[in-house]
Amino acid sequence: MSAPVRPRGFSSSLPGAMLEQADVVVYLLERGLLTSAAVVDGAVIVRDVSRRNRNFTVEQRDGPGHLLKQGLGADGVFSVAHEARVYEDLGVKASGFAVHLPRCYGCYRPFYLSTDR
Repeated sequence: MSAPVRPRGFSSSLPGAMLEQADVVVYLLERGLLTSAAVVDGAVIVRDVSRRNRNFTVEQRDGPGHLLKQGLGADGVFSVAHEARVYEDLGVKASGFAVHLPRCYGCYRPFYLSTDR
C-alpha cells in the first residue's frame, strides 16, 4: 500500500503546523485513528466548528468521533496546551472519573486530539 498523499503545503512532521480542514483526514490516517476503508466508503465527516480556537470534529459511521483543537495566537496555544494537560492528568490520576472524559491522544503543538469514549 502506498503512503497517503499529503495536501500541498502541509506537513504533519513540522512543529507548529496549522491544520486546515482538508488536512484532518490525512493527519488521522497517519496516526492510525481512521481507516482508509472508512474514508473510501464515505463514512467520515469533518466539520469546522471553530470559534475562539480552530476546531475540527470528525464523525465516523462505525467508529469513535474525534476533536482536533488548535490554539490561535500565543494565548490560544497556551490555553489549548493547558487544556490538553488537564485532560491527560485527569485521565491518569482520576481513574474512576476518567471513564467520563474524552481520551486525550496528546498535545502536538499547537493542537491536541481527543476522541469520544
